[in-house]
Amino acid sequence: MIRVIITQLLLFLLPFLAYAAYLFLTKKLHRKVWIDAPRYWLVIAGFVCSLVGFGVLALINNNPTGGTYIPAHYKDGVLIPGQIVKDVEPDANPGKKAPSNRQSDSKTSDKN
Repeated sequence: MIRVIITQLLLFLLPFLAYAAYLFLTKKLHRKVWIDAPRYWLVIAGFVCSLVGFGVLALINNNPTGGTYIPAHYKDGVLIPGQIVKDVEPDANPGKKAPSNRQSDSKTSDKN
């Protein structure tokens, strides 16, 4: 969670850092320029960068969306981290056969 907070904070500060780099490279880095800085537009650009960052993090996040959460626990003296385990559907289980609604084939073959 701290990684997400730091990432979003850095993305918000990115326009301010870019503006400071611009002022530094153009040798205009003094107090009057910072007082007259376009703070409103820098804040808007920071929010846009943060929103884009949230979108990108949501798209590249590889955590499963469904399943059962198993909290962290100790097993044989080793800490097993929490994880999400996908639920198994009954139809997807190859070890079990689905109940059949048909009558047995032996009854139909006896009539012949």
